[in-house]
Amino acid sequence: YTAGYYKPVSADVACYWVNTTKTDLTDGSPVSAQAEDIQFSSGSVYVAGYYNNDTNNVAAYWENGEKFDLTDGTTDARANSIFVYNGDVYVAGYYNNGTKDIAAYWKNEVKVKDFTEGTEDRGDARSIWVDANGVYVSGLYKFVGPTSYTTWYWDGATENTLVTGNAYADATSISVKNGKIYVSGGTVGAETMEY
Repeated sequence: YTAGYYKPVSADVACYWVNTTKTDLTDGSPVSAQAEDIQFSSGSVYVAGYYNNDTNNVAAYWENGEKFDLTDGTTDARANSIFVYNGDVYVAGYYNNGTKDIAAYWKNEVKVKDFTEGTEDRGDARSIWVDANGVYVSGLYKFVGPTSYTTWYWDGATENTLVTGNAYADATSISVKNGKIYVSGGTVGAETMEY
C-alpha cells in the first residue's frame, strides 16, 4: 500500500496504489490534492492528505475513498500522518489560525490537541503512532530567524525536545516498540538521524 499523487494535466490527483494498481481519491478537476500517508486496517484503506478548495488547502482523510474533512477550508491545513487503532482514526498535521501554522492531531475528525500555541512562526505535526499506552506524535516548530528550527515528540503527557537551533530540522516519523520511542528525521548537515 502506497499513498501519493500524480499530475496528469494541470492539477495534482491524490491516489494510492495496492501493489501497482492505482486508485484515485480525487479527480483533479478543478482542484489539486495530495495523499501523504496510508494505513490498512480491518479490511479498510485509510489515507491522510489534503486537497485545495480553490482558496486554501483542506486537511482530510479518506476511508475506502470516502473523504472526511478535518478543517473547514477557511485557512490552510494539511494532514501528514494517519493511524487507526481499535477502530478510531488518528491524524496528525497542522492548520493555520489566521496568522500562524499550528501543529495538531485529530481523533475521528475532532481536533484533540494543539502542540504549538501560535507564538511560533510555524508548527507541524509530522507523524502519529497509537498503542494501548496512548498517542505519540513527532513534529517541528520554527521561530522567526535563520537558525530556529526545533524537532520534538510528544509521549502522551510531555513534549520532548530532540534538536533545537538548526537552520532546518524535521522529525518525520515516530514509532513505539516495547515502551521505547523511536523518531527519525534530519537536520541541515545530516540527511537522516534516529533519536
